[in-house]
Amino acid sequence: MSEGGLPGYKLTVGELFPADDLVAQWVFSVTSVAEDLTILTPLLNRDEMREKMWFYRQLITRLLEARRLVRAHADYPEIAEFTAPNGLKLGSVDLAAAYARPSDHERSAVEKLYADSRNRTVHYSEVGEPELRGLLHEYRWLPARMVTSGGGEDGRRPQIEYQWVTGIRAQDVWGAEPWASGMPERLRKFGQQTGTLSSTWIMLSFVLLVLHARRMKIPLERIVDNPERVRAAVQVAQDPSSGAPPR
Repeated sequence: MSEGGLPGYKLTVGELFPADDLVAQWVFSVTSVAEDLTILTPLLNRDEMREKMWFYRQLITRLLEARRLVRAHADYPEIAEFTAPNGLKLGSVDLAAAYARPSDHERSAVEKLYADSRNRTVHYSEVGEPELRGLLHEYRWLPARMVTSGGGEDGRRPQIEYQWVTGIRAQDVWGAEPWASGMPERLRKFGQQTGTLSSTWIMLSFVLLVLHARRMKIPLERIVDNPERVRAAVQVAQDPSSGAPPR
């Protein structure tokens, strides 16, 4: 890529997000979170349980990591001033409240979502350590079954599912084995929670980007291919009763 950016674009990252500007750093980070959540959220609708669990684990990890943005918002007055008067509140959802701990001994709403899967979402348990021993002991009652598919006359590559892994991860993430009768209701509940947080970060990123562009005196037309669509999305984010943005 040339120093001037991609062909046809006259605005550079350096112009929109100056490296030494704290507010610019913060808005860039918000858009990074929004980009990941935008990719991950629709993937939770897959029917295959293993895929659904994998994407969900990635989603809650990114929601948890977004706490750094909430912390920065509280730590740097210039960022708080930039978001005033609404702060991190969009509609009825207050992200600052969702990430706040009621007390030193209580988890935040987002930390509760992350809960006991926090380590195994990011890394694998250490062999010989209490975590792995405890995991195998706690879930010793789960059936140990391996399921295969493909590899026959259909010419597909053989596929293997270690259902003991699926079962343990479902217990960790959703609190029940994947074949449990109450699983659909659990998925709906978790989906509502993560969906609300994700959509709030995504819509808030539109609002913050428009505010940041105004702050940098950069016309929106220099940033986005369809500025009217972004303006409509911002209007909906700030006033949901105004209707849906054009597709």
